[in-house]
Amino acid sequence: MTEQKNIAETFFEHMGDLSYPAALDLDRLNPAKPALVAVPSGYRTEDIRAKVLEAAELHKPLARRGTATIESLDSLIEWTNRHKGDGSVIFAHATDDARSLTTVIDYHLAGAPSINDDGDPLARHGKHRARYDFPLSKEWRAWSKACGAALTGPELGEFLEDRAEDVLNPTPAILGTAGSSIKIEPWETTMIELGAKLGGRFGSFASLKTLADEFKMNESTGIVAKTNRDTGETTVQFVNEHKAPDGSPISVPTLFMIAIPVFEHGPAYRLAVRIRYRRAGSGVAWILSLYNPQAAMDDAWTEALHKTREKTGLPVFDGKPET
Repeated sequence: MTEQKNIAETFFEHMGDLSYPAALDLDRLNPAKPALVAVPSGYRTEDIRAKVLEAAELHKPLARRGTATIESLDSLIEWTNRHKGDGSVIFAHATDDARSLTTVIDYHLAGAPSINDDGDPLARHGKHRARYDFPLSKEWRAWSKACGAALTGPELGEFLEDRAEDVLNPTPAILGTAGSSIKIEPWETTMIELGAKLGGRFGSFASLKTLADEFKMNESTGIVAKTNRDTGETTVQFVNEHKAPDGSPISVPTLFMIAIPVFEHGPAYRLAVRIRYRRAGSGVAWILSLYNPQAAMDDAWTEALHKTREKTGLPVFDGKPET
């Protein structure tokens, strides 16, 4: 007489034929294969792989993933060195007004793709990342906001007081009063050449503050007519002469210097600021403009990329990683 088996015995006897043994053993779980549960006749068979993977990650993730938001370049470098391995890379993305670095720890390994039964052995998920967005310094934002706007004397004076620590006084070399024995620094040479190129002169903080606080202007307009004796052509030129209330000519510096960082926590860069003025009703409108700020921006970005490569030893690609 054949001994009958109950449903549970039959279930465990045939389990191995339907899937791999010990289907719910998390240590032997193969994410690439289905995890099947066999049930008696009349019941459906369901792939519970997703549920098993979810259960497996209750206490420990199966893989690293997510994007960390980093708040300084040094922290990004430290985070990258903590996790980097074979295939790790950094992407550098730059636009006119934004800069960012993104580290991808589990990036695809180097080499051409080669597809076999198990897929591409060099392919990786690229889901373990960190990103640092370079914030412009508060000094850079303040001067950028002030430049291009027409400021009244009181507004300019208040702004200069708020940013007094940014303003540099011109050195004797820049003013042309240094003796021949004084060594001129490269940055001084640059400013001297800039002054000559723009046909201007550099002013001190004190002179700028005095102008902003006390400058009053009268305007007289004259007409100068010139005749070319050879052709008989006549040209008419209107001449506006700005004078102080006492009638003496007004001496206004056309340039001054500041030293500000481009990025937050970054090194300071010496920049020339052009200063112009025009009559506005009964007062004076002042216009400031940074001279060639893009050069400082590019240099600060290049230095940041150099530091990143040097401190991490990883390749840095221009652009953004795959989404």
